[in-house]
This record gives sequence, C-alpha cells and structure tokens, in this order.
Amino acid sequence: MKKIYKSLSVLAFVAVCNNAMAQGPTITSAALPQLGYTYNMLSDTVAVDRITFTVSPGSGTAQTWNYTTPFVTTFADPTAFVSPAGHPSAATFTNATMASANITTTPTTWVYWVVNSTGLYMDGVYTPVQGTPTTINFTPNPAQMPVPFTYTSTPVVSNCTATFTVLVSGLTATVHHRLKSTITPDAFGTLTTPAGTYSNTLRAKTYQITSDSAYVFGSFAQAQYDTTTNYSWYQNTQDALLMSIDKSHTGAVTKASYLQSFTTGLFTVNQPTASFNLFPNPASDMTYFMYENKTSGMVNLTLIDITGKQIAVLVNEEQALGKQKVAINIATLNLPKGLYFLQLNSNNNLQTVKLSVN
Repeated sequence: MKKIYKSLSVLAFVAVCNNAMAQGPTITSAALPQLGYTYNMLSDTVAVDRITFTVSPGSGTAQTWNYTTPFVTTFADPTAFVSPAGHPSAATFTNATMASANITTTPTTWVYWVVNSTGLYMDGVYTPVQGTPTTINFTPNPAQMPVPFTYTSTPVVSNCTATFTVLVSGLTATVHHRLKSTITPDAFGTLTTPAGTYSNTLRAKTYQITSDSAYVFGSFAQAQYDTTTNYSWYQNTQDALLMSIDKSHTGAVTKASYLQSFTTGLFTVNQPTASFNLFPNPASDMTYFMYENKTSGMVNLTLIDITGKQIAVLVNEEQALGKQKVAINIATLNLPKGLYFLQLNSNNNLQTVKLSVN
C-alpha cells in the first residue's frame, strides 16, 4: 500500500511540473524594474537586417526561438531607471516612482513610471513633439508589464487619454491623444540571442492603437491614426526583459533589441550643458539642428553613420552662450536612407542624437 501511495505522489509531482512547463514561467513582481536598474540593450534598425527578423504565431505549446544571426549591425541602446526628482517636467508626474532615459545619449525623451503590486505603468512622458518639448500625462496610466503574468493570464487592456499643446507653423494646437493598449501572453519557450540561451521565457504581445486629433483656435485641424505591435520576451528574474521586436502598422519590423548585460546601482543621469532639438526627424532633404549653449566654449558637431564612420564636421569653433541653428542638407551630403548620429561636444561634454533619413 505504501508503494502505491509513493507512486501516486511521484505521478502527481510530475504532473504539476509538466503543467508548469506547459504554461511557461509566471512573471511576478520580482521581475519589475527598480531604481538603479540598467538594461544594456543592443538594438538593430538597419533595413537589410530588419527583414530577417520573423515572429512565430502564438501557441499553447513550447516554442524555440533562435535570433543569433539576424543581429548584424547593432548600437548601444541602454535604459536606466532613476529617481524622477530633478528631471524635465517631473513636477507634473507626482505619482511617479521612477523615470527612465537612455544613458548614452542626451535624453530628449523622459518616461515616468509607477510600480506597484500589479505591475509597471507609464505615468507619462516628456518628449519633443513637432520640435517642441512636450509633457504628455496619461489618464489612467497604461500598463507596460502586468504581474503576475503567465501564458494563461487574461489579456490586459488599457484605455488612456492625454491632452497637450504644441506649436505648428507658429500656431498653438491642442492635441487630444488617445491610446488603447492590449497586452497578451501569446507564447512561451526557449529563447536564444547573441548573449545566451534562456530556457523558460514568456512572450508578451502588445498591440497599440493611437489617435491624435488637433484643434487650432477651437476648430478641428487634422487627425492622425496609427497602430504598432511589440513582442517582448521575459524571464522571472531581475534582468527580466531579454529581447523585443517592434512592428509598424504594415507589419514590417522597425527595430529589434536584445539584452547584452544588466547592472544595478543608484546613479544620476547628468543634465546636458547644451539643450537641443532636431526637426524634422525623420528627414529626406533638409533638417535643422537647434541647440542652446548653457556655457561658452569650444563646440564640435559631427555627423557619423551607424558603423561609427565620420561623415561630416558641421561645427568646430568657439561659441558664446546662447541659441544656435545648423542647417543639414541631406542631398548635398549624399546620405543614403538609414540611421545616423549627430554628436555634439560642448565644453568636453559629449551628447548624441539619432537622425533617421528616409
């Protein structure tokens, strides 16, 4: 009789383990980002590479994904989670527990986050819109990473709105922004990236619908509608986000990223010695780089391609404190379509901004 009970207990244990494997991991609060976390991602946006990234359909059985070969031309794309205090428009987001920015480029966009027992939520963003720094405060806060979350979890839907003003051709426009986000746990299995193999991952599919309605002097001016899809692979550890793939409304891959390394430790993102805007971006013929020196001194502005090759020196001179404007003629420089970087060195403080040529 004891042998029968022992056999039954072993069978029950095996059944529980098989059922857990059949559903993939459960992403819990242990996987949520915290102050001091830095995800050192490598990203690929090169057109010839993007077309080689494929996304398998969702499935209730374990999958195997191998993305070691599509990543060819990558650039550092780290995200650091820091205290919100002292960063642009932080006073607007009084509920935010963290802010994030790319730590290798001057942060033209700041994202403010709320972390609680049910997940990670976006409180709002501070970002250039039509070349104007703009605060976008979402109501309610859209979910970014719900917990606990596993393959059998119900999709999480967020319906959010935000209202802000921007300058368009010298006129003040009021924009009513709407966002609907649906996060679905659509697959699980083993993921391989250039950094390693992860045997127990959950893939989350985030489908977003956005619409913007602009009004000038109270009259409707124009509307814009867009859809995007993101696939992200997670494991239930501190370094949770392992890889992501972004797709446009046409289904084309626009960006792929993978986690190269992960660090913890509190630090401060330094404020720039020069503030700037690049508009239009993306651009096809002309774009204008406008910056304001916070101090006087030597200023160097160079254009480099995605391989790090210098294309042109746009500024190399002593400049006084104040606003500056540099016209960049894409046709004259004979720039093929793709991603480039403007590097601004002001008083030995290096700042970088991405330029997309289409």
